[in-house]
Amino acid sequence: MSYYLVLMKKALVLTLILALLFSALVILQHNCLATATLDPYGPISPDIPYGPVSPLPDPPDLIVQSPQYNATYYVNEVLLNFTVVNPYTQIERTRITEIGYNFDGGVGTIWNLTDYPLSPTQQFSILLNASTGKHILQVNIHAESIFYSDPRYHFFTSIFPMKVAETIPFTVDPGAFPPPSVSIASPENKTYVLFDVPLNFTLNESSSQIIYSLDGQDNVTVAGNTTLTGLSDGEHNMTVYATNVAGNIGSSETITFIVAKESESFPTAIAAVIIASVVFVGAGLAVHFKKRKG
Repeated sequence: MSYYLVLMKKALVLTLILALLFSALVILQHNCLATATLDPYGPISPDIPYGPVSPLPDPPDLIVQSPQYNATYYVNEVLLNFTVVNPYTQIERTRITEIGYNFDGGVGTIWNLTDYPLSPTQQFSILLNASTGKHILQVNIHAESIFYSDPRYHFFTSIFPMKVAETIPFTVDPGAFPPPSVSIASPENKTYVLFDVPLNFTLNESSSQIIYSLDGQDNVTVAGNTTLTGLSDGEHNMTVYATNVAGNIGSSETITFIVAKESESFPTAIAAVIIASVVFVGAGLAVHFKKRKG
């Protein structure tokens, strides 16, 4: 009996030891879970206890509308257009300190703290002077967020720095965009008995500028079809030019036409005089023969 009693005592001691070890493991695991679920940045206020794990403060959103990723542009002035959305953290909005860009290794500042206050959603637009070829553009936002932090149940504010960047490669190739096609419907290669001749032409695309050259004089800018007024008598020539958004210039053929209002009116006046003279002479002869018969 004593042998079994000894075994029972040993089993009881072993069970007690295992129970103590299990309890220790449970407590340790509980403490680990509690540490993992505590907010590492501290309580929101002295009256609010630690809550679950809070995510890091949200960085500003950067949305680049232009230039587009791997796009080809046909002009050397490329529009950089982007939007910055500033989130609200547990204390205040994220504090943006600087907005800038790195263009082919050159650094530029678009906004910093000495400029105007930012709106929650702010739009920015600038023109980049880009040479022909491939380019790399990076837009950068430097910001910081204030939040509470202390894993030991004491709270204080900390500053969390952050940087947001977006890289956009693009290409500039003005030669890839053909010049506009210009066709003149009026004037035509003919003679006009008018001093005002309509100028009508068509383009195969929208243009940033349209000009015409008349008789080698200074170029005249027009918005569309127009009328050539006050033309002198004689021969004239004209060409229409159009510039597209890529800066490429297309030209029409040179039209030669004649204004002959004076030379045309001269024979007409002579003919009128001749006809009047014939009528007058005819009437005189008729009266003369009538008197002789009487």
